[in-house]
Amino acid sequence: MRKGFTLLELLIVIIIVGILALITLPQFFQVVDRAKEAKAKEILHSIARVAVQYRGIYSVWPSIPDDRIIAIDLDPADGVDTQDVTLRVPANDEDPDYDYTIDASAGTATATKLTGASHRSFQIDFNTGKIKVVAEQ
Repeated sequence: MRKGFTLLELLIVIIIVGILALITLPQFFQVVDRAKEAKAKEILHSIARVAVQYRGIYSVWPSIPDDRIIAIDLDPADGVDTQDVTLRVPANDEDPDYDYTIDASAGTATATKLTGASHRSFQIDFNTGKIKVVAEQ
């Protein structure tokens, strides 16, 4: 009766595990990229919701200030400067995958892909709320 495995049996198992890893790793990275894209799209929707509120009060589309906070005083006529609605737009150090910008003249916000294998950038139109792919590599 023999004990243990032969070198050939161990090599076959290692080769099978390696093949399975080669098959599954690309799928894993695609799932990670899709999750990052979903997060970027959700942030764009949040920016659009706040931008529509901002325009309703101030009659202009917002821009992203240096502190990255879009703040809205829902009752500017009362003379009290309150920030009833605020949105913190992620900076590059908080979301290293995307850079978020607003084009106030066009009424759009863009999430530009900075890292990763897929370079899909997205843009949302504030008027329609629709997101489209604006760059893909």
